[in-house]
Amino acid sequence: MPSRNPSESSVSATKHLPPYTRQQKWLHWISAVVILWATVTGFMVVWMKPANPWRQFIDNFNPQITTVLIPVFLWRMVVAVRETSRHPKSSLSLGARMARYAHTSLYLFVTLVLASGALMMTHGVKLLGFIPLPQLIYSTATLDALFVLHRLFCLCLGALIALHVAAVVKHALSGASVLKRMT
Repeated sequence: MPSRNPSESSVSATKHLPPYTRQQKWLHWISAVVILWATVTGFMVVWMKPANPWRQFIDNFNPQITTVLIPVFLWRMVVAVRETSRHPKSSLSLGARMARYAHTSLYLFVTLVLASGALMMTHGVKLLGFIPLPQLIYSTATLDALFVLHRLFCLCLGALIALHVAAVVKHALSGASVLKRMT
């Protein structure tokens, strides 16, 4: 007979999940560190004056670190799509389908943030000090629109990150620690 306690069913459901591969774990944590850094510092610079040395550092560093993230994140999406295709949506519980939608939304908004961030650069930077990353768009009106979109995408991504962390905490409190599986 199935358990009536939701936390017991979460625990048993988690026990039957395949472990994350080393590759999945590395891709997750590299992405998480860069995305959290860029999100937090991106919101911080809003409150800093343009001449602030920390803002100048962040304005120079963030395009570089997020550019390095792009191929890592693309690789992560390929791995995620491959894993998702192994589990048809029709075979998933409601909670698993909700988690899949949340993860898909995270991937979508990370992609939108990375793309809009790359397009809205108002000056070129040197990646790792020697690979030039040129400014791609020069139209002030287009750059202004991209800046607004980028901020909107960042707010949505921030909300999705908060939801993701809340889900991790919820699972940990129910005894089905996803964090243990990811470390």
